[in-house]
Amino acid sequence: MQNFGIKGVLRCASVEDIEKEKAAIEKDVKERMEKTIENVRTSFNSIRTGRASPAMLDKIEVEYYGTPVSLKSIAQISTPESSSLLVQPYDKSSLKAIEKAIVNSDLGMTPNNDGDVIRLTLPQLTSDRRKELSKVVAKQAEEGKVAIRNIRRDAIKSYEKLEKEKKASEDYVKDLTGGLQKVTDEYMKKIDSIYKQKEKFFHSKVILLFKKSNVSDDDEERHDIISQLPDDILCSILGRLSIIEVVRTSILSRKWMNLYKIIPHVTFAHATFCSGVHSSSVVLQKMVEGVDAFLEHYSGPKLVSFCLSFRFTEANINILKKWMRSLSILRLEKLELMVCHATGPVPLFSWHLLSEASSLNFVGLHGFYLQPELRNQSYNPIKIIELHRSTLAPGGLECILSSCPSLESLTISKCFHPSKLCILSPKLTFLRIELCFYSNLNDIELRAINLSTFEYIDCEMRTLKFTSVPSLESLYISLYGKSVQNVVPHVFLQLSKYRLPQKLHLAAMESSIFNGQQVEMSVGFHSELEEVEFSGFSGTENEICFATYILKSAAALKRMRIIRCPRYYVGHGHGGWHWLKDKKTRFSEEKLRMIHQRLQGQALSESAQVIIIG
Repeated sequence: MQNFGIKGVLRCASVEDIEKEKAAIEKDVKERMEKTIENVRTSFNSIRTGRASPAMLDKIEVEYYGTPVSLKSIAQISTPESSSLLVQPYDKSSLKAIEKAIVNSDLGMTPNNDGDVIRLTLPQLTSDRRKELSKVVAKQAEEGKVAIRNIRRDAIKSYEKLEKEKKASEDYVKDLTGGLQKVTDEYMKKIDSIYKQKEKFFHSKVILLFKKSNVSDDDEERHDIISQLPDDILCSILGRLSIIEVVRTSILSRKWMNLYKIIPHVTFAHATFCSGVHSSSVVLQKMVEGVDAFLEHYSGPKLVSFCLSFRFTEANINILKKWMRSLSILRLEKLELMVCHATGPVPLFSWHLLSEASSLNFVGLHGFYLQPELRNQSYNPIKIIELHRSTLAPGGLECILSSCPSLESLTISKCFHPSKLCILSPKLTFLRIELCFYSNLNDIELRAINLSTFEYIDCEMRTLKFTSVPSLESLYISLYGKSVQNVVPHVFLQLSKYRLPQKLHLAAMESSIFNGQQVEMSVGFHSELEEVEFSGFSGTENEICFATYILKSAAALKRMRIIRCPRYYVGHGHGGWHWLKDKKTRFSEEKLRMIHQRLQGQALSESAQVIIIG
C-alpha cells in the first residue's frame, strides 16, 4: 500500500498476517524435509545388502520406445528367493532394453534373459564390497543432511525477509529461527537413524593384507603385498579415499605411506576435520595446517583436481592467494571451492587469483561473492565454469567471461543476480541457467555464436533474448512452482520472435503453469525445428494452442512427444531427464480423444509424428 502526500506513516502487518506467513513457511519446510528423508530412504533401498528386494531396481530407467521410463512401470518385479529377483516385463519386446539397462547400472549383477523373463542372482557380498557400500551409504546420508541444512537456510531467509519488510521484529525472527533449529535437529536425527539401520548390514571382519610382528625388514618386505602393486593402481585406490582415510591407512605399507604425496585427485572437506572437535577455530586451524602440509610435500607430476570445502570468511579469504600460487606450480587442472557453514558476509572471490594457473580448465565456485575486477585483466585458459549459490554483482559475470576467451561450458545455478545478465562468450557451446524464486533477474541476453545447447530452469519465464545464437541446436526449458500463473503468453511471445533450434524441450512441473488467459498466436515459420517434447502436458486450451502452433510452424518437424507426466531436467552430463513422483498420472479416455482430434492434420511437415505418452 502506498501513502501519497503523507510523511511518517508506516503500515505494519497484522498478527494474523504474520502467523499466516509463518505457518506457510513452516509447512513448506516440513514438506521439503520429509521429501528429503524419503529420497534418502529411496537411495538406501537401491543399494543391495545381500538380501533381494524389488526396491533395488527403483533407480533403473529403461529406454522404451525412445523414452526413458522406470523399470517397475513396464515390468513386474518379484523375489522368488531371498537372494534372487525375477523381472517379468508386460511387453516381451522390451526384454533386451531392460537387460541393457541392468547391465549399465551399478548393481553389479549379471541378468539372465531366457526370452520370457529376466533372473537376477545376488552375489555374496565380499568384505571389500561391504566397505565400499558403507562409504556410499555414508555419502548419501551426508548429502541428505546437506539438503536439510539448505532447506533451513532458505527458511531463515524467508524469516529475515519478514524483518526487512517490517512485518516482524528482530526478536520475533530470532524466536522463529530457534524453533526452526529444533525442527532441523529432529530431521537430522531421522537421517542418522536410517543411516545406522542401513550401515549395520555392512559390518564385517577386516581382512588383513599382512600381519606385522617381530619380523625382520626382509620378512616385512615379503609380506608387504601393497608395495607389490603398480603405482597407477595404488594411486587409483588412494584417489577414492578421503585425506583422513589416506593418513589412517598409511601404516599398511611403506610404499603406501609416501604414495599419497602423488595422488592426482584430492578433496579436503570441512566435515572431515570436525570429528571430535567442537571449536570452529580449532577446525579451521587444522584444515589450514593440513592443506599447507599437503601442498608443501606434494611431489606428483601434476595435480589433476583439488576440491576444498572450507569455512571461508572475509578474515581468512586471503589464504587462498598462497594456496593458489602452490596449485599453479602443481599444474592444477580442476578446482572446486565451497564455502561451508557461512554465517557472516559472503566472502569475496577475486578472479585475479587464477591468473597464474596456466593449466586450469575447470573452476567450480559455491557460495562466493563475485564482482568486477578493477585491476588489469589477465586471460585464463579455463574451459568450464560452474557457479552455485554465489552472488554476482553487476558486471561480475561479464568480467569473468571477458577474461576466459576459451570458455566452452558455463553453469549458473541458484545464484543471486543483478536485474540483467548478458552472456557474451565467442566459444561457449553449453549454457545452463537455473534460477530460484528469490532471484532479481529480469532479462537474459545471449550473445554466443557457437552456443549449441541452452538449459533454462526457473519458477517463472523471464525475458530471454536470443540476440546472437546462430548455432543453437537444443533448447531445454523447465518451469516449476505453483505460484507461476499464465506463463504461456511469455513462452509464445518470446519463442516466436527467434529462430527455434533443432530440438525444443518444454517441461511444466505444475499444471497451473499453463492455466489462465487464453492465447492465440499467428502461424510462424521455424525451418530448422525437428524435435519437440512437452512434458507435464495436461490438455489445457493453452497447451493445445502451443502444440498446434509448433505443428503449423515447423516445416522440418520429425517428432513431437506429448507426455502427461511432468519430469525435470538435471543437466547436461548429469543423467538428463528424470520423472517426477506422480509418473502414474494418465490422460482420461475423453481427454486423450480430444487431444487427438485437435492435433489431427495440423502438421505442416508430412513426416511429422505426434506421440502421446500417458
